Amino acid sequence: MSDIAETYIVVSLLMAVFAAVAAMGTALVLGVGFERLRGGFEVIRKQTAFFSDAIRQLDERAATLDDRADKLDHKVLVLDHKVAGLEEQQNELVRELRENAANHIHAPRDDAALSRSAAMLTEVTGLAQRMQARQARIKERIQSANSNAFVVPTSMMQHVLVSAGGDGIRFH
Repeated sequence: MSDIAETYIVVSLLMAVFAAVAAMGTALVLGVGFERLRGGFEVIRKQTAFFSDAIRQLDERAATLDDRADKLDHKVLVLDHKVAGLEEQQNELVRELRENAANHIHAPRDDAALSRSAAMLTEVTGLAQRMQARQARIKERIQSANSNAFVVPTSMMQHVLVSAGGDGIRFH
């Protein structure tokens, strides 16, 4: 064989060995990089699951608070109706007492009926005052419940909306 052919064979063997070593090195580097990348994706998946669970819990809490607010609104309406009824009774009793007082000025005095009417008027007035106090307390509770409403930060909602397209959000 000639020197040129041997040189080509030696150079080609050197290039083949270099290519094999480079391929092995690249495989090792890419394998380690891939493992690190996979580990990073695992962390991101766990964080996404944590945030999705937290958002689900906040959503459930918001639904519970909405239900409570609806029940309180219903109770306030019922109390308003009861107070209106008591006010009507009170007005009717006052009208009757005034009529009785006007009639009793010219008629013989009936102290028992007058005292019963006054007692009923006092009782109805007390009931109306208690109902108004209860109504005020319920309205205060509604206002405090509305002021304690939880607001989800915009950045968290953007994170969820971006993550929703992938496989990252899980609900347990």
